Amino acid sequence: MAQTLNVPTSEFEKKDRCADLPHRPRVLLGKMGLDGHDRGVKVIARALRDSGVHVIYSGLWQTPRSLAVSARDEDCDCIAASMMSNSHLVLGPKLVGALKDLGRPDIKVYMGGILPQEDIPTLLSGGVAKCFTTGTGLIDIVNAVREATQARSAAVGSKGVTAQLARDISSVHDGKPARPDAHRRRPKRVIGVTGSPGAGKSTLVAQLAGEFTRRSK
Repeated sequence: MAQTLNVPTSEFEKKDRCADLPHRPRVLLGKMGLDGHDRGVKVIARALRDSGVHVIYSGLWQTPRSLAVSARDEDCDCIAASMMSNSHLVLGPKLVGALKDLGRPDIKVYMGGILPQEDIPTLLSGGVAKCFTTGTGLIDIVNAVREATQARSAAVGSKGVTAQLARDISSVHDGKPARPDAHRRRPKRVIGVTGSPGAGKSTLVAQLAGEFTRRSK
């Protein structure tokens, strides 16, 4: 006879498993392509959060470049991509390549989900750091995130200033002094945009930023 369960079959203990690391781990979770199966990645997100990890979930239907851009801008320690659509052999290497193009090849890429055993060597040779097949325990994923979390250097070797700006923000957030050569200046003018919810504040700011970018040299 069927029995209703009110707790998980194997309950995951909420516990800070990252207090001894150089900094609080920062992980980007995402799903690339047309894969709409997100229950598993949300379970992983909660397990990481309950283990003391700073989790950023990018949602469904991402591209390799959009995940790479988000990881760079958030100064992540690793990306965990959930794959259920049999597109891992194409999208995995593209994600690794996008990180290189953006100047952050040091960000580790983990992939998990429906991954055939015979495809794993190809993914690893393509730059994916670790692969997690069905049946992997949540603690194994937490430990992989711990392994990816190394002490941050003050400077980031990258093609541009965006990655360095993200690292400077991380340093300030961690209470560390800014780089001596960091360019700092007070803004000449600060503009605040206010209004009721749904009035269009975010849309207006996005349009202003886009127009500035188009006109800027």
